[in-house]
Amino acid sequence: MTPRPAGPRRTSRARRRGEGSAGRGPGPVAAVRGSGPVRTGPDGASRRGWSAAIATLTLTVSLAACGGGVGPADRSDDERPTAEATTPRALAAAVIDHVGRPASAAAPLFRRDGVPSGALGVEVACPDDRGISTHVRVVVSRRTAAFERFTCNSRATRFATGCEESSPGGVRTALSWEAGYPEEDPGYLSVAGLHDGWTVTISSHGPFFEEELGDERALADGLVDLAADPAVGFRTSASYVEAGAAIGDDVWLDYYGQGNGYPPPPELEDPGATG
Repeated sequence: MTPRPAGPRRTSRARRRGEGSAGRGPGPVAAVRGSGPVRTGPDGASRRGWSAAIATLTLTVSLAACGGGVGPADRSDDERPTAEATTPRALAAAVIDHVGRPASAAAPLFRRDGVPSGALGVEVACPDDRGISTHVRVVVSRRTAAFERFTCNSRATRFATGCEESSPGGVRTALSWEAGYPEEDPGYLSVAGLHDGWTVTISSHGPFFEEELGDERALADGLVDLAADPAVGFRTSASYVEAGAAIGDDVWLDYYGQGNGYPPPPELEDPGATG
């Protein structure tokens, strides 16, 4: 994994305590709390609908729990990162590779999950060595002018606890997070990566995020590298495709919430449906 460049631009703001969701405005980068219903993940843990916004783009982020399963891919450094068309399984393999932990559940995302038309998204659930579930959602979408305005000084990050800009491999990224409240809210973390022609947005929830990230710095760095990976886009490397195909049926779901009474998305019933 390519190290983060030294000296990223950073701004920090204290979280505004006591404000309701109506007073927060847009959340950082790609994750603000939504008002969707509580759902259950693959292992029965509750999950709440989240919405994600960068300027005019809004993505709904739904988070689930995890246990154990598939490990990181073994990717050759000299492999062409755009050798093959990306599949949802290949995108999930990239998440597993950069997070560096086994996954207990992974699934493609659909229009009802807030993924825009023409975009590609997955949600992956995995645990750390403390047994704390980490949930990662990744969406690849076409780059538009709305993304060009995103910086750590934009409206999108004005309520973030912290924000860092960097350019690993020449890809402009912005990492933003909101610290949690003990016994109340663990907080969340978001990343945006601006490539030449496409954008990668990532949201993560599960572990407790401190104001200076603390134990979750490694996770944050891994997700920044994921957002900047040239093989995370509409085309990907052969090894990610191979690793994705190897994800077991005990881990891969047709959709998130499968097996918990949550109905399948319209696209699975009718491939021509718009969700």
